[in-house]
Amino acid sequence: MVFIFSIKLMKKSKKTINKKTTSLKKKILKSSKRKLAKEDIIDFCLYLHMGIKAGLGVADTLSRMEPYMRGPIKTAIPRAIRQIVLGAPYKEAILNLATQLPDKTFKRIAGILLFSLETGADIPFYLENIIHEINRG
Repeated sequence: MVFIFSIKLMKKSKKTINKKTTSLKKKILKSSKRKLAKEDIIDFCLYLHMGIKAGLGVADTLSRMEPYMRGPIKTAIPRAIRQIVLGAPYKEAILNLATQLPDKTFKRIAGILLFSLETGADIPFYLENIIHEINRG
């Protein structure tokens, strides 16, 4: 009787350990995805910054940076470029780009792009500020 009870107890403890291990693996995977997203945001801002600073337009910069991107950004950029090429206004294409990307920072970048395109503000300056904020936080 004691032997059977100890076997049941061992099975329960194995299940508990497996559950804890699985949840720990999920947490690690989740944090690595967050880290990857942060790196993707920084890469996006840097490439956009360099292209615009070099004198390219937003559409040209997006098309040239697309091969270097990864994750959800890589699939969202060609859609935005396609919309611009087909004659959609920049505002619509950039807003669609922001809605396809899951992070709030992308939405902020889209807002800065739109505001800068409408007012003629210095896009690279604001992108540099976003990069510094991301690196700090």
